[in-house]
Amino acid sequence: MKIKNAYRNPTIKNKRVPSKKELPKIIIASTLRGRPSVSLIAFLGLRIEMVGNFKGNDGLVISDLPEMRISNER
Repeated sequence: MKIKNAYRNPTIKNKRVPSKKELPKIIIASTLRGRPSVSLIAFLGLRIEMVGNFKGNDGLVISDLPEMRISNER
């Protein structure tokens, strides 16, 4: 079996941070479940690993943010 680019090492050489104009488009394009993850990464500077793994069963939980206050549904 041949796997295309099997020995290629991907880099972040051509990657960039989204601009402030692009961020709302990314959030709108995200799923309802993905929007909080995108927001935590964009606005709080969390690393992707902190938000959780691919299945979403490991990572940051609400109890990890004791200073967070929810009032008036916000």
